[in-house]
Amino acid sequence: MDVGLLIISEPNVVPTSDNWFASRDGHAAIFCDIDRLRMRCRLAKQGTEYVAVCCGPYLIISIYISPSIGLPNFNAVLDDLSDAFSNRADRIIIGGDFNAKSYLWGSLYTDSRGRLLASWAAERDLRTANTGNTPTCVRPRGSSIVDITWTSPDLLPFIKNWCVKVDIESLSDHLYISFTLDTARPRPPSGRPAHRRWNLRKFNKDFFLATLHWRGHDPEVEDRSNITQMVIWLDQIMEEACDAAAPRVGPKKPCRQAYWWQDSVAVLRGNCTHARRLWQRAKRRKRSQAIIRELGFTYKQKRKELRMEINRLKSEAWQDLLNTLDEDPWGLPYRLVLKKLRKASPSLTETLDPEILSDLLDSLFPKNNIPDPLGDWRDFAWSDEWLIQQGEVQKVIQKRTTPSRKAPGPDGIRSIIWKRVPNKTLDWIRHIFNLCLIEGEFPTVWKCADLVLIPKGKTPNLIETRLPKVRPICLLNEIGKAFERILAERILFWQSEHPDSEFSANQFGFRRQRSTCDALLLVREITSRATDNKGFAFVISLDIKNAFNSIPWSVIRRALRRKGFPAYLCRVVDSYLSDRRIWYMGHDGKRHERAM
Repeated sequence: MDVGLLIISEPNVVPTSDNWFASRDGHAAIFCDIDRLRMRCRLAKQGTEYVAVCCGPYLIISIYISPSIGLPNFNAVLDDLSDAFSNRADRIIIGGDFNAKSYLWGSLYTDSRGRLLASWAAERDLRTANTGNTPTCVRPRGSSIVDITWTSPDLLPFIKNWCVKVDIESLSDHLYISFTLDTARPRPPSGRPAHRRWNLRKFNKDFFLATLHWRGHDPEVEDRSNITQMVIWLDQIMEEACDAAAPRVGPKKPCRQAYWWQDSVAVLRGNCTHARRLWQRAKRRKRSQAIIRELGFTYKQKRKELRMEINRLKSEAWQDLLNTLDEDPWGLPYRLVLKKLRKASPSLTETLDPEILSDLLDSLFPKNNIPDPLGDWRDFAWSDEWLIQQGEVQKVIQKRTTPSRKAPGPDGIRSIIWKRVPNKTLDWIRHIFNLCLIEGEFPTVWKCADLVLIPKGKTPNLIETRLPKVRPICLLNEIGKAFERILAERILFWQSEHPDSEFSANQFGFRRQRSTCDALLLVREITSRATDNKGFAFVISLDIKNAFNSIPWSVIRRALRRKGFPAYLCRVVDSYLSDRRIWYMGHDGKRHERAM
C-alpha cells in the first residue's frame, strides 16, 4: 500500500528510528514516511498505552487498550489520553484498537466500554470516521469492530475513502484500515531540481584532462580582466570536463518494494485472501459448523504457508548478502553494519512549515539591522608584490588533503576533481585569484552556499520543541574555498611577522598546534598553583549560543583595521563579508534564497 503514515496497534517490534514513535508499553506505534508526508514529525507526548505525534499541523495519536483491563482502568486510560490533546481542538486524528463495541461504529451491539467511549468522545467533540459495518477483527470465535478512527470536527469532511482492506492479507486477526486525508496543500514535485553531481567511481581522468587541454587553453571571453566572465568560463569548462569524464548522478529513488518480495509471495497471499473470504462468507451465511471449521482450518494453513515463504525468502536474501563479503568486503553488508546506507528522503528544510523554518533561520543567522557600510577604498594603491604565486595555488588545491566523499558546494565539483586539473588550468585559476585581489572583489557566486540542517542527537522519548535543534552546514564551492585558504594563509603570515596583531595567548580554539587539551592543562596549572598556596581558584564556563553566526561583520572589519593588516587584505575581506546568501529547498519543493 502506498501510505505515508501508519497507526499501529500491538506491533511485534518497534524499530529504533527517527521515523518510528511508540508508547511506553510498546503496544501502540506510529510510523511516518517523511518522503511522502513532506512534514516534520516530532513526538508530542508518550503515554503508557498511547503515543502522540505532531505531523506538521496535525496531531496523530495511536492507542491500544487491552481487553483484559476493567472498566475503571479503561476510564483512567481515556482520561490520560485526553491530556495528549487538551490544549487543542482541531486537526486531531486518533486511531487504534479500543476493544470497545458500539452501534455508532458499526457493531451489532453496544457494550459497557462502548458506552463509556462514546460518552468520552462526545464530551471532547470527537467524530468517528468509521463507515459501514465491515469487521475490523476476524477470529475463529467471531468478528468484531473494535478498531476506531476518531477525528476533530474540522477534519471529518477531509477524510475520504475510509475502508477496511478485506482484500489484503495482514497475517493478523486484525485487518488493515485505510483512508486519505485531503490536506488541501499542493504536493511538491516528485523530483528535486537537478544538482550537478558526478559519479567519481566511473571517473575517467584521461577524458577529463583531454577536455581541459582542448577547452581550457585560451579563455573564450570578451575581457580576460573581467572577474565575472572569467569565473563563468572556468565553471563552464570544468562542467564540460566532468561530463566527459563521468556520468552524472541523479536523485536517489526510494525503494518501494520489500527486498524479499517475489511472485511466489504474491500467489500465496492471493490464496490466503481467497481462503479467508470463503471462511467469512460461510460464517455470515450460517453454514454448518463442520464446513466453517474446515474452511477456517484451510485459511490457517494458507496463512502459515505465506509466513513460511516470507521467512524462507528473508533467510535466502540474508545469506546472499553475506556471500557478497568474499567479493567485496566493503560493499553492502559493510555499509549496512555501519549504517552508511540512507534512504532518499527530503531535507529538513523541505519538511518544516515555512513559518517555523523562517524562525529557525532567524535564530541560526541573526539579521543585523544596523547599517554596515563598506570601507572607502578610492585611495587604494595596488602593488604587484601582493600577487599570488603558483605555489600558493598548488598548495590550496593539489596538495591539500581532504576526504574524497566530502559533500561539494552548489557547483557539484568536489575537491578531488580540482586536484586533477592540469597546470595550464591552474595558471588561469591563479589569474582569476589575482584579479580578485587587484579589484578587491570576492565573486558573488563563491559567496552562495547550499544550506544543510543536520538534526542534533535526540534523547529517546523526549518531547521536541517547536524549533528543532540542528547544526547548520553551509556548503560552498571548492574553488571559492581555495581562495579563502590563500587569504587565511596570508593573514596568518602577517600575524607571524607582526606580534602586535597576534591572537590572545589564551586562545586555543581554531589555532594551529593548539587544542582544548592545552586549555585544560593551563586550567589545571592555574588551579594547582592556587591550591598549593592554600588559595582559591574559580573556573567560569560560558557557552555562547551560535557564536560564529552571530558575530557582526562590522566587528571583524574594525578588528582587521585596528590590528594594522594590509589594505589589500582588508579590501577583499570587505567584499567577502558582504552580499552572502544561502540556498535551500523549501516545503513547496522549490529552491529558495535567503540573505545572510
